[in-house]
Amino acid sequence: MARTCGGEPLQDRRTRLARLLRKPKGKAAERIASGIVLSEAIEASGEAMFRHACRMGLEGIVSKRLGSPYVSGRTRHWQAVAIPCR
Repeated sequence: MARTCGGEPLQDRRTRLARLLRKPKGKAAERIASGIVLSEAIEASGEAMFRHACRMGLEGIVSKRLGSPYVSGRTRHWQAVAIPCR
């Protein structure tokens, strides 16, 4: 049965998604046979994450508030930051 969970906090939605994607026999939720990959959630200060992303040569960072509900479009709950040091 389908269930809408957009009003739940981000961390709850990620937990639910990880459970849905998990392979049988307890294998890691990130290794999915269907090709869907749940990205790693990193909790760090913005400054530390920015430095790390710069060292990795990433294009940018998307930051989301853990307790935020899902809302389509741009909101105050998430922020995209370009990495100029590429």
